[in-house]
Amino acid sequence: MPSKDDRIRKYYDKGYLLSVKNRFYKEFIDNLFSLLLKSDVSKGDITTNSIFKKDFKAKAVIIAKENGIIAGIEEITYILNKYNIDVIAKKDKSSIKKGEIILVLKGDIKTILKLERTILNLLQRMAGIATFTDNIVKKSKVRIAATRKTLFNYLDKKAVYIGRALTHRLNLSDEILIKKNHLKYAKNIPKDSIIEVTDIKKALEVSKYKPIAIMFDNMKPLEIKKAIKLLPKNIIFEGSGIKDIKQYQNIGLDIISLGSLTKNSHVLDMSLIIK
Repeated sequence: MPSKDDRIRKYYDKGYLLSVKNRFYKEFIDNLFSLLLKSDVSKGDITTNSIFKKDFKAKAVIIAKENGIIAGIEEITYILNKYNIDVIAKKDKSSIKKGEIILVLKGDIKTILKLERTILNLLQRMAGIATFTDNIVKKSKVRIAATRKTLFNYLDKKAVYIGRALTHRLNLSDEILIKKNHLKYAKNIPKDSIIEVTDIKKALEVSKYKPIAIMFDNMKPLEIKKAIKLLPKNIIFEGSGIKDIKQYQNIGLDIISLGSLTKNSHVLDMSLIIK
């Protein structure tokens, strides 16, 4: 049997798939950006069009207004290149300081100004999630994972991955995760499932199905610790519904999954300046 670490990477770490080199991810970026830009531009950028009667080449920089971890460079570079804008940028995962230049853009002035807010919104959100995640990971002895509580789905998961946490499932087709609503009516539970439980009795009951992992949802640390002592040690133990990770560090958990990584993180402030 593969080691527990290998199984955690297989079932919980999908970040390597989140690249524009992969067709499904590239199509997701195309569709999302098109939707966001359309909603932002609507019938046209009337301010830019009223001021600049003729288009011309310009240079712009995106500057950090606070310290953090940069994310979204691959995605934004891909988008800008599609609009014939050249980009020189820092690498994803880079630490940035307030006042530091993150990207340099060169292209048509009207195009840069039209894309400005949509690009900044994505960059700021991804960098904010990556920074928040990185800070959580630094404080935890247990591996940290995201949940599917996302606004921008794969983009949020990519930001979590850049922040050094596990992505967990990207979508419903990744792994079998049997939750409370499934267990009420489940007659046949497939082997190699991830099963959510809310008490020790249920944890012991579902262990007979030989799950990949047992997810302890909204259980107190002492309860989880007692359950883990009674369960087979080859199972991956995951804690969820956790507010204070300090209490869950030394009780035998392999993973703590947090919706707050994508739900509670703030955007990392940035500005685009035409030079």
